[in-house]
Amino acid sequence: MKGYRHWAAAASAFFLIFMLVCLIVSITITLFLNQVQEALGMRFSEEQINEAAIYTFLCAIALSLVLTVVFIVVSTIHSRNNLRQVDAVISRLAQGDFSARLAVGRREGSFNQIAQDINRLAQELGGIETLRLDFTANVSHELKSPLNVIQEYASLLCQPALSPEETKEYTDNIVRETKRLSRLVSDILELNRLENQEIYPERQEVQLSESLIEAVLSYDQAIEEKGLSFETDIDESIHVTSDPGLLYIIWRNIASNAVKFSPQGGTIGLTVKNTAGGPLVSISDHGKGISKEEGAHIFDRFWRADSSRKVEGNGLGLAMVKRIVDILGLEIRVESSPGAGTKMSVRFPL
Repeated sequence: MKGYRHWAAAASAFFLIFMLVCLIVSITITLFLNQVQEALGMRFSEEQINEAAIYTFLCAIALSLVLTVVFIVVSTIHSRNNLRQVDAVISRLAQGDFSARLAVGRREGSFNQIAQDINRLAQELGGIETLRLDFTANVSHELKSPLNVIQEYASLLCQPALSPEETKEYTDNIVRETKRLSRLVSDILELNRLENQEIYPERQEVQLSESLIEAVLSYDQAIEEKGLSFETDIDESIHVTSDPGLLYIIWRNIASNAVKFSPQGGTIGLTVKNTAGGPLVSISDHGKGISKEEGAHIFDRFWRADSSRKVEGNGLGLAMVKRIVDILGLEIRVESSPGAGTKMSVRFPL
């Protein structure tokens, strides 16, 4: 099949070149004979014209064959050079060098399109590799911290003559870090599922106020310990068609941040209302807020506004929120400034 296509392409090239040569030669010979007849007053017989036509036809065939061979040779050399370039770049990509690129010519053509596609692929692979390395480094760092704490307090528990108070303190710390480690692993697995699997939302009718309040009340213990209160503007009549399980993850992670960053005795705002752009859910706090520069990274994996780790968390919650928002076709907006708290709003399409 491959050989058939090769010969078909060669025959097509020969035919096109032959037609072009015949056209040029015919026009040239006709003009030449006309000039000769007018200048010398000569008249050619039918036999002479037929003989000249046969020679002209044979010359056209010979010239077409030569030009076809030259065209095929040049095209083959050019194609092989292009293939060598592609092979060299793909080999570098296979070896992990994602900076490899193909030169793209100015003229449009199939090779230029292939080169652009390969360059885009290399760029995407480079970005994925960077994310993979960052993710691996961050996971290693996040896992190492609680493991070190558990190891340290487990070693302290092995000491003789510990008081009951010390034993309880060390044990509580081990339990706390174990829970933190378990939550980190669960979040990593969940984020990996959201990012690398095709998620098909199980859409059904959801009452937004009930969905939101259920998620917020899952932090009732932390809310009670910090003495937090609520300011609400909730329309209980608003229903949407969405995945209740995925919505719960959104509200729970946003509410978690609001509870963590609210000051002692602070207030959390909850809003569910209809707007011109569609149903809107907002959760706000009166914490320290974040700057515009920090806000640009708020949905990055493992990013935390408080890098000192004084605030509990692993920096994966909002990354999951952003991924779910994209899956459900929603829109999320963050409004925050230092000292003025943070407000996160999720809008549903009409």
